[in-house]
Amino acid sequence: MSFQLKAVWTLWSYNLNSGQYDSAKAVGERYLEIALRTGNPANETVGRRLIGAATHFCGAQEDARRELTLSLDHEAHGLKDGPNQMWFLLNQSVLAKAMLARVLLLQGKVAQSRALAAECLEDAEREKDKLAIAYALRNAVCPIALMTHDLAAADQAISSLLELVTREGIAFWNSWTSCLKGQLLVLQGQYDDGISLLRSGLKARAENGWLMRNPEFLGSLAEGLLASGEAVQALAVVEDALNIARQGRQLWCLADLLRIKGEVLLADAPLDLSRSDLLFAEGLSVAREQRCRFYELKIAAAWARIMAGSDRQQTALDLVGPISAQFDRDVDLPALAFARGLVASPATTRGGDRPASGTCH
Repeated sequence: MSFQLKAVWTLWSYNLNSGQYDSAKAVGERYLEIALRTGNPANETVGRRLIGAATHFCGAQEDARRELTLSLDHEAHGLKDGPNQMWFLLNQSVLAKAMLARVLLLQGKVAQSRALAAECLEDAEREKDKLAIAYALRNAVCPIALMTHDLAAADQAISSLLELVTREGIAFWNSWTSCLKGQLLVLQGQYDDGISLLRSGLKARAENGWLMRNPEFLGSLAEGLLASGEAVQALAVVEDALNIARQGRQLWCLADLLRIKGEVLLADAPLDLSRSDLLFAEGLSVAREQRCRFYELKIAAAWARIMAGSDRQQTALDLVGPISAQFDRDVDLPALAFARGLVASPATTRGGDRPASGTCH
């Protein structure tokens, strides 16, 4: 049965890395079915994590949180002395915590997300597990810092990841560091360098068959192009991102991609609000269906900014006020700062104040 589990795990890994999340989820469920028959709690720990990771990327965040929490509830996360030691080379607790941190962020639990990301990195560093450190940085610390616009933390985490993979010769991770650094540069306003890194990273990933998280990176590329005045190229890129997301069920960032497309179309035809309004409405619907409060806030803030600039201040306030009220007062997201400013002084918050588009505004 150990051989059977290994074969199923290999298939799950292939599907996940190639961006086929629906298939990865089905394979993870098959793994758990076999694991429960072994009577080994370590096998169940892995199975729950496999399902949780795939479910997160499919966009079902509450289901993902349940499975990842169940995985962490079990003992023997590291599987150090179990029968599968030879091929479970990664600390299962670190991997589960990294994915759960991502889920918590999307659900709007920003402080919990940051704390858990830091915890999983500390766990890996305490054990001096270099591969676990790399996974904690790549899957949790770096993306969470980028998504919450903590640019200093993102810069430090990406530098740590780059130094680690360079020192240890983990060459196949170079495309990850290129894309993460590219995202950071776009957020910092260094559009040309960010675009170049994102393009080179995405090219390498496509050549290697890695489609995992590519829609997210393409979304950042589209925003960099839009900020550089390349609206036509930005539209082509975000359309590509949407196609990949839908084909592989990479739906976790679908709502945000719809927002990006809406902003691209608005930049191309600023007097035609109808197309962008439809996309923002669709994005909000997707975010609410996925119970993804983080993207719900981002889309609402972006849409409200446009409404406020087109003499729809009350509609903007009605949209963004209830969503922003669901976040803790000490959360410091840029979208929240705008939303709270609009609530405090709706008459003075205008669309003309809208900054250049960015992954985490």
